[in-house]
Amino acid sequence: RTAAYSSSDPISSIEVNHSRIKVTKTIARNGSGHGITLNAATVDAFSGNTFTLNTLGAANVGANQVALLTGAGNTFANNTANFIVVRGETVSTPQTWPALDAPYQITADTTITTDLVIAAGANLVFKTTTRLLIESPGSLAAIGTAVAPIVFTCEKQIAGCWDGLTWYSTSNPSSQLDYVTVSYGGATSYSTSLETANIAVYNSKLSITHSTISYSSNYGIFWYGNTSTVVTQTGNTFVGNVTDTP
Repeated sequence: RTAAYSSSDPISSIEVNHSRIKVTKTIARNGSGHGITLNAATVDAFSGNTFTLNTLGAANVGANQVALLTGAGNTFANNTANFIVVRGETVSTPQTWPALDAPYQITADTTITTDLVIAAGANLVFKTTTRLLIESPGSLAAIGTAVAPIVFTCEKQIAGCWDGLTWYSTSNPSSQLDYVTVSYGGATSYSTSLETANIAVYNSKLSITHSTISYSSNYGIFWYGNTSTVVTQTGNTFVGNVTDTP
């Protein structure tokens, strides 16, 4: 396909725009754009599909629709741009982002106002100066394992490449990072009361265990606020940060 339905849409072999669809046992390959784009879509079934050898990547989805890519037997590998492109927006529907055979590329600031779970083994690569913000009433539970950790990193392996993970005034107790790597953050702070950091927590609750916090341009973890700020962290490794914790 050489043109999108609208000039504001990405080029894709399959574009689902404000429509309902089932996608099963389908192959989208050798496209000049993405294999599939989902924009305000309803997907009733998604399994057994192959998206490969596409120039711009396997898929392009809004952050609030990433969970639609969940399904058995899907392949997203061996595209020219080897990413699942995720358009930055507010995640307002409770969901789990699956671990796929290509990394997620987060292209713009993304805000979580619901319960978001990241599956073990998922790999999230952020564009320069982007941020993942968790704010009331949202939570982020990224629970990996020793053999399938979760990675939050930047497109360039440079300290301060992206802003990092920020919790801001959310009392939701479900946020947890376990067997997670967070690296190359600390580009800018969310507010003047927060320092730059790979992980910044303001008036929020977060548990961090068995994780690696590395190569921040400032703090590895920074927390600030009143008694509603509760950060517990054990068994973590800090590497190459200017300052590890407050």
